[in-house]
Amino acid sequence: MIKRLLITAGLLGILSQTPALSTPPHSLDANLRDTQMSWIRKTINYSRKDSSIVMIAYKKEHELVYYENGDSVDCFPISLGWDSTRDKQKEGDGRTPEGNYRIIEVKDMGQTSFHRAFRINYPNSKDRKQGKTGSLIEIHGRRGPNAAGTYDWTSGCIAISDEDIDSIFNQIRNQDKSGKPVRVTIVKSR
Repeated sequence: MIKRLLITAGLLGILSQTPALSTPPHSLDANLRDTQMSWIRKTINYSRKDSSIVMIAYKKEHELVYYENGDSVDCFPISLGWDSTRDKQKEGDGRTPEGNYRIIEVKDMGQTSFHRAFRINYPNSKDRKQGKTGSLIEIHGRRGPNAAGTYDWTSGCIAISDEDIDSIFNQIRNQDKSGKPVRVTIVKSR
């Protein structure tokens, strides 16, 4: 009995010194959820304060919500990277990143293989500090047999239907040309 108590106490001591194991898994999920809820609030508040367009992608629900002036205007079904449940770590992992981004390039027909596209600034400075790699992450049309929202097939991008990207393209291009950033926040779930 004493031997079992000593072994248990020793294991508890080791576990308490290991940061990843000292915090119960449920609180890690709660911390991530709190962080991502904060991102959502800040993004919507930015849209309201600056009278601007923003988009929030909810990975679990496979939805891209389009906001103008802080109000939800439309919601589109999306397809994600083929390993969509986890956050992108490196080029080629098939994951869609999670974080706060902005559109850095607007691509019209003929400039992309995917009808039209909005390239985001992944990896941003925070991602690079965490050692994340990759490039060319976009919100794009579907172009081809893979219908947006049916299953996850991209290399990490967010795919929406050609019709849906057409419905918001001019507004986003106009805001981008004005110099006001179009923010894109990507989170695990609502």
